[in-house]
Amino acid sequence: MRRLETHLKAMESEGLISYWVDRMVETGTEWDVRIQQELESSDLIIYLLSPDFIATSYIMEVELIKGIELYEKYIDSDHKVKLNFIQLQPNRWIGDRNLSKFQHLLDPETDGKKVNFITTPDNDEAWMKVIDDLEEIIGD
Repeated sequence: MRRLETHLKAMESEGLISYWVDRMVETGTEWDVRIQQELESSDLIIYLLSPDFIATSYIMEVELIKGIELYEKYIDSDHKVKLNFIQLQPNRWIGDRNLSKFQHLLDPETDGKKVNFITTPDNDEAWMKVIDDLEEIIGD
């Protein structure tokens, strides 16, 4: 996540985005309320998929479900909520989690639908593919 934030800084300084992560919740704040508020006000929600992500009950049962609900709620309105799934490491994201219906970032160096994985935090080449994808999504 910290490496993604580093790459997002350029987009932020250009005024293309402002971003928020749950680590920005201040001490003494009702964290669940704040996360819900941030999700509700988002135009783009990014999920960083890893085994730890899949294993976190709050993420899977609250944050992910809320994001999908917002996407479906506003699909035909001017306030579209876009979802983006970034594969950090191989993990089980399909099945009962209903993530398989959403397109993930594909590896442009391969034919077919091979998903692009970051695999290591310092994989800046893979992060640049992610940033390019985000710029395209934001431009839509």
